[in-house]
Amino acid sequence: MFVLDREILRIVYDCMLSGVTRQQIAVHLEISRDSVDKLRSDIKAQIGTNTTFSKVLHGEKVAV
Repeated sequence: MFVLDREILRIVYDCMLSGVTRQQIAVHLEISRDSVDKLRSDIKAQIGTNTTFSKVLHGEKVAV
């Protein structure tokens, strides 16, 4: 299990998983699209550094 380190990242991640567009996320959070892009990059970086999540994402077996 991976953990996003800020609440706003968890909100953006949830929106991304639900198929919400970056424009809709920006309106919902009252921030710019550029800010949404930065947050999405932060999420991708955190997911990439989490080895367990990366393994699951790439279909590798993970010890539970």
